[in-house]
Parts: sequence; structure tokens; C-alpha cells
Amino acid sequence: GSVFQEHASGAMATLWGVWAASPTDVWFVGGTPEGGPAKPNDIVLHWDGQGFTNVTLPKALGRSFYKVWGTSSDDLYVVGEAATIWHKKGPDWILESDPPLASSTLFTVAGSSSTDVYAVGNVDVLHSNGTMWEKVPVQLTGSVNGVAVSANGDAAIVGFGGLKQRFANGEWVDDFLSEPYADLHAVWADGL
Repeated sequence: GSVFQEHASGAMATLWGVWAASPTDVWFVGGTPEGGPAKPNDIVLHWDGQGFTNVTLPKALGRSFYKVWGTSSDDLYVVGEAATIWHKKGPDWILESDPPLASSTLFTVAGSSSTDVYAVGNVDVLHSNGTMWEKVPVQLTGSVNGVAVSANGDAAIVGFGGLKQRFANGEWVDDFLSEPYADLHAVWADGL
């Protein structure tokens, strides 16, 4: 559309992330940070172009979710508090962070395909080949908050204190000495 329209989601907490496959296939995630099971958490909503549907996950964890990304509605990733990673494969939701690989909250997830997915948060940079997650051996100069991946698989991560790094041509390049030097919370990749 050409204008924004407001739609009541029914969520009783903040919606932190959104990813759209199309105007009639949009996914939202959210929750109450550090709220635990007593507060509205584990929020996953689906928009079909007409209204929202609350998605019930197989296991309520009492955690806030921060971002959602996917290649389609049948291949979605949701990340959040306590290193949580949910993966929707077809109709099934699988908890891929039990036990957790990361040490704390994951803030962002992005990828170039179902076999090239990154999740980041604080001191953790994780990568999935579609089958398993592993820690990425990259030296960080601060806490990492954002990740983006271009269509060709080049990645960029950003964070506090001007942290800026990119994975291009098979190696991580540290752009810490390049402006800006401020805290960075998000990044976009378009042909790094």
C-alpha cells in the first residue's frame, strides 16, 4: 500500500520484530523483557492481510522475542531472551537452543538462504547451515546488536562502541576505525 494503516494486534506487550513474505503473510514477535512467565511473553503473531492470529509455540518459555527472519512462512527463525532460537520448519516449531549455544539474549537474526543464517547478541555471533548452529570465531570490539546478510552470503554485524565488521570473500574485516563511532543497533546489507 501507499499509506500506513493501524491494526490492533491484541498483543499485551511490545512487538519488537517483523518479517514479511508478502502483504498477506507477515510475522511479528515480541514480549516483555525480563518479565518471565508472569508477563506477556513468547509472542508470535501472523498477519494474513485481514487480521492477526496468535501462534502458540510447543513450549512456553516466558521469554521476550526480538526478531524474526525467514526464507518463507515454512522456514522462519525467531530469536530472543536467554539465547532462544525457534525454527519453524513447515508446520512445526522446533526449539533449536536447547541447550543454548549463546551465552545470553540474541537480538537479531538474518540470512541469505535456509543454509546461511546468522543470529547475534551481546558477545555471541552464531551461524546455522540449516542443520546445526555453531559459534562464529570472530573477535568483537563491543557487544553485537545487529546483523544483515546480502543475497550472496556476505554478512555485516554492528554493535556498541562503533562495532562494525563484515564477512566478505571468506574472511571477517574489522571496520572499527571507520566512522560512525557511536552505538549501532541495526544494519542493512545490499551487496556488501
